[in-house]
Amino acid sequence: MRTLDFTNRLKVGSKNIFLLVLFVFGLAGAVFATEQDNGKFVVSGHEGSASNIYISVEPAKMQFPFMFSSKHKEYSATLTSVGYAFSGEIGYNLSGWLLGVYTGYSKYGNGKKPYSLMNDFHNLLIGGSVSRVITNNTIKSMPAWFEFTPSFGMGVDLIKTDYYPSHRAKSDGRMRNVKFGDVAVIYYHLAFQTNFHLGTDYAIPYASLECNIFSDKIGTAVFSGLSLGVRMYPFAGLRSKTKVSKAEDDTSNKQNGSVSLKMITRKFTPDNDGKKDEAVFKVNTKKLPSSAKSWKLNIFTAEGKLFKTIEGEGVPPNEITWNGKGAKGGAVMPNSLYTSTLEVLLTDGDKISAGTDFKTGEFERTIGVDIRMATENFTPNADGKNDNALLDITKKELIGLADSWKVDIFDPDGDLFRTLSGKGEPPAQIKWNGLGEVGETALSDSVYQADMTVLLKDGQSVKSQDDIKVASFVKKESGAPAIKFGMPPKHFSPDGDGVDDKAIFRFRNNNLTNNAKSWQFKILDPKGKLFKKMGGEGAPPEKIKWDGLDDDGEAVLSAASYKTVMDVTLKNGKKVKSSGSFKTGILVEKQSDGTRRIRLISLYFDPNASTFKKLTSAQRQSNKEGLDAVAKKIKDYPEYVIIVEGHANNTSGTDKENTDYLIPLSQKRADAIAAELIKRGVSRDKISTVGMGGKVPVVPRENKEEWWKNRRVEFILKKK
Repeated sequence: MRTLDFTNRLKVGSKNIFLLVLFVFGLAGAVFATEQDNGKFVVSGHEGSASNIYISVEPAKMQFPFMFSSKHKEYSATLTSVGYAFSGEIGYNLSGWLLGVYTGYSKYGNGKKPYSLMNDFHNLLIGGSVSRVITNNTIKSMPAWFEFTPSFGMGVDLIKTDYYPSHRAKSDGRMRNVKFGDVAVIYYHLAFQTNFHLGTDYAIPYASLECNIFSDKIGTAVFSGLSLGVRMYPFAGLRSKTKVSKAEDDTSNKQNGSVSLKMITRKFTPDNDGKKDEAVFKVNTKKLPSSAKSWKLNIFTAEGKLFKTIEGEGVPPNEITWNGKGAKGGAVMPNSLYTSTLEVLLTDGDKISAGTDFKTGEFERTIGVDIRMATENFTPNADGKNDNALLDITKKELIGLADSWKVDIFDPDGDLFRTLSGKGEPPAQIKWNGLGEVGETALSDSVYQADMTVLLKDGQSVKSQDDIKVASFVKKESGAPAIKFGMPPKHFSPDGDGVDDKAIFRFRNNNLTNNAKSWQFKILDPKGKLFKKMGGEGAPPEKIKWDGLDDDGEAVLSAASYKTVMDVTLKNGKKVKSSGSFKTGILVEKQSDGTRRIRLISLYFDPNASTFKKLTSAQRQSNKEGLDAVAKKIKDYPEYVIIVEGHANNTSGTDKENTDYLIPLSQKRADAIAAELIKRGVSRDKISTVGMGGKVPVVPRENKEEWWKNRRVEFILKKK
């Protein structure tokens, strides 16, 4: 009979054990030192924040009997009976990945069966693990309070036991002793946790099923267990979703305390049923200076409209409750996203803020609107029969609540064709004559879409949509050949963000179908130079889409005015012309280093100065429109600081001009623009300035005709 001789296992001295443990801890330490948490998962915080350090404790563990199977499957045996254990782990939550080092101790009961040769068996485990927290952010059907965490790890198992070298030795009472350090094996660890998130990261209880395996030259051992534990984030109070700091320069921030805000009411449903009718915001003020003068909690709709303000004096309370009512009497909508921002004003004038998003639950609210197409065989051909599409509007409890309404009509390509709008409640029926913004007729035998939005007085909105079917008809053309076209949207900004990236020029062609020989459409830059040219044979199309780029791939400038000219050559040699102009919106360009850039060339200063005293009224208006648009766009990036860069054109190409004149001038101009942004509500704490002079031109010195593009102000948005 072959006995289980653990002395044949891998034997390592105390020095080797120390080196192995040092390697495991060193590897985990290297990960902790180089990685940061990006805050995108349930247990998260600021990058590199101590709030992501966790400690897990498992004080109650039941160990199943220690199992062993010989290498050639000659036999298998249960070496012990049931045991108990306890363990602990410390680690870091990296965006939901738990990177930890742990240790555990277990003691098993004596083996009872003939081949259960172990007596007083002990394990001491030291290792590292990688786990993944999975919540309803990943699996939407899971409840918010439930998480599960699969885990994998490895380490060293130190064994201490008295064991019998044979069945006969056991019956004779002869035992052999192994102490900690005499025998060590490398083991692998698999576990599956079910976590129960109770609304706080300070303590998350869980149940775990684990399995540990090691194999050596005589066989494979399996020891598994079931445990109850708790994972704790002792520094969770350091978390703050939004922390505003004062930018002293473009590389460092000066902090003046912090505050954190968290919505702790899950599935907030203010329907007066006595359950979750109030939202509770948890405020952590431990790091808030005692110099707090006042506080204000602003709640915004998903569209960014201010919905409710709650405010008070001094330090904010630890909990702020809200009944879901807006400032103008309306209530929150079901299944809707809201944003809350807590601002604390200090006695020195500085502000500290934090924010959090939350979503309401499902509850009954009957307010709404419904739009339906009522006209059959709609044919807008001006023959007096079914020339108008009638849209029936059904209103649900809108009396006294509606501020304004609009119906956006989209063409078959999904592009905006016409907008109908009004103040107050929408009428019971809306009439559309089938014409676009410049009088062009809807396409025959096609389907348009009507999207209705009613803006409520409390800043929220209700929506509905329906199709508008256009029947087949023949368009009649008469009169002298002519053309009229409409401009692209006011906020046309082709920066690749998916919003207003395309310019759509629509044309109303009068009697051109059979009379036009060719057409040419030109777009001129702010200096009147040709920027883009398009053309073709016959009559011009009713719609032209443009990506905002010239033939070399250069995009339009932010907040700049462009001119357009459409020339149509008729078959009789005559020409028909139409012209216009449009102004672009603000382009936010994403850079390779993760920053965003806004480049504004359309700002005017007094000659050789940073003032605005000698500007014409048109130049002042251009500055106002440009800076208003930039300030509004910056507010869409609350987690970014802004570096205002002044740039100039080095006409001589010398270092002396740049150092002695251009850098000081561009610094003053950057300071002047920063002051204008602060007047428009951008926080002083988020802005820093730098004068770049002529160091970074956008066009080469040889291209004198384009020098005007070098004189500019750039706004660099950098994540805090």
